[in-house]
Amino acid sequence: MPLGCNTFTPILGEGQGGRKQYPHRLNCGRSSWEAYRALFNPNKNFYFGATVTAPTGGGDKILLLKMLNHMLHLKSQVSLFVLVFINFIFIYKYGQRLIPNYILLVSITIALIQYGVVRYFKYFEKVFTHIFFLCSGLCLLSICVSHFYIPLESLDVDRWSVISSFWESFGRGDYPYFARSHMGNPPGPMPVYFLIAFPFYMAGSLELLSFIGYIAMASFVFFTTKNRNSLILSMVIISSSSYFYWEVFTRSNIFTYSFLILVCAFIFNSLFSKKGIGYKKTSIAGIVTGLLLSTRSIFVVVFISLSVYMLKNKKVSSVLLWYATIVLLSFLMTFIPFVLIWKDLFFEANPFIVQSTFLVPKEMVAIFLVLSAIAGLIPGFEKDTYFFSGITLFLIIMFYSFYHIVLVGFQNAYLESKIDISYFLFCVPFLFYSFVKSHEKYINSPP
Repeated sequence: MPLGCNTFTPILGEGQGGRKQYPHRLNCGRSSWEAYRALFNPNKNFYFGATVTAPTGGGDKILLLKMLNHMLHLKSQVSLFVLVFINFIFIYKYGQRLIPNYILLVSITIALIQYGVVRYFKYFEKVFTHIFFLCSGLCLLSICVSHFYIPLESLDVDRWSVISSFWESFGRGDYPYFARSHMGNPPGPMPVYFLIAFPFYMAGSLELLSFIGYIAMASFVFFTTKNRNSLILSMVIISSSSYFYWEVFTRSNIFTYSFLILVCAFIFNSLFSKKGIGYKKTSIAGIVTGLLLSTRSIFVVVFISLSVYMLKNKKVSSVLLWYATIVLLSFLMTFIPFVLIWKDLFFEANPFIVQSTFLVPKEMVAIFLVLSAIAGLIPGFEKDTYFFSGITLFLIIMFYSFYHIVLVGFQNAYLESKIDISYFLFCVPFLFYSFVKSHEKYINSPP
């Protein structure tokens, strides 16, 4: 008999009132997946005290549990692999300026060290406190170096200049989407992107905008896991990642904005996984989500995946439709000032035109939207949506990268920056969170 073709009965604990049994027919098809969801439903407390009733005995049950455990573990490993891969491509590209002859060996070595330390994190339990203070010290040192020793004008990255030129143009009364950075690039992000950056621009500390995103990520992990070791693991990942230092030194902020979308996705899942959610909370969440979608257009793929997931699980309701309406209206409202003040100019240059011109053909955008919809069909739980959203963002940037590599060659695309490898950071907060959450049960287990 094939694996799982038997009756397995998990038992649902109901406190002092006794237990109820919920049999699931594991017949290698759809019901196997349903049983998997029932066994590992985080909202229920299941006791695996039942026996396999099929003639095959208990062997299938053990194999099934091993298989399910492997599925959960695989998610953790894929997330970690992508995080290490992104670290590698940053080290290899920018390390060539320092040690061009040995950079491949150095990049592989550093990536493997990061993988080993993070993968076998639990073996360092005796020095967790020391690790935390070391990682925190490295992060604080990076922002001091960025602020006091790396002038903005010395950078070959113009993300800071896009922000400053936008607000300088706005301050003169000119149409801000006609502005140009010190490298000649137009503003590509949407209005709320610049609005969030405005206080940091005025304070002359755009590196803080980069730094805050990573610290907020570690704090978010801690408050959602209630686990001190998860916080320490987060700091290890951050302080051992070259892209963290690159973003702080160059005043890039992709991680920060992507983290904000992760928080919106978390709120979305928290709201619609419950019954009886009211319109007031939904409206507030919809406004926040709509505003944050007006930072970068790529983030829409996350909410397409989440919406498809809700449709698949038949969680569509009038409240969800209300939420979608509020999101759309809030998003459109952010463009109204530009349309009213610079009506003709807005249709000559705006974020949609800029991004469609500089990145990929419109045909590829349609493929990306389909890919994000497919990603919404796969997750079995709400918590899996973070992993699949991260993988979707990663694959989109891989398509974008391969497209330009085919057009201009690897040397021009990667080493001479025809492609912006910092776009890979769009997926990092989602895979970061997915890894720490799925790795959580291994953190406190004995070596």
